[in-house]
Amino acid sequence: MLTRPGTGNNKQSTGRAEISRRGYDAFMLNGKTDGIVKPDWAKRLYAAAPEPKSQVWYVFAHFLPAGAFGDAAKWIAQTTGKEPLRP
Repeated sequence: MLTRPGTGNNKQSTGRAEISRRGYDAFMLNGKTDGIVKPDWAKRLYAAAPEPKSQVWYVFAHFLPAGAFGDAAKWIAQTTGKEPLRP
């Protein structure tokens, strides 16, 4: 997940070259047993991303646990300064 600083707008990156030149805060949620975005790929993408960046690993595959969405909401709130929406 990438957000443009100060806007809260989410955009997805398409690769290492793009992520390294974007002006976004990066928050990567990764599964340790992901067969689609393999852990070594996720590590390389994270390494290529400029600061500020954060990466969280879950003991899951590609489909992350429900708690990952809460982690993402907290990160967005911290990054944008806005409270997450409540259902």
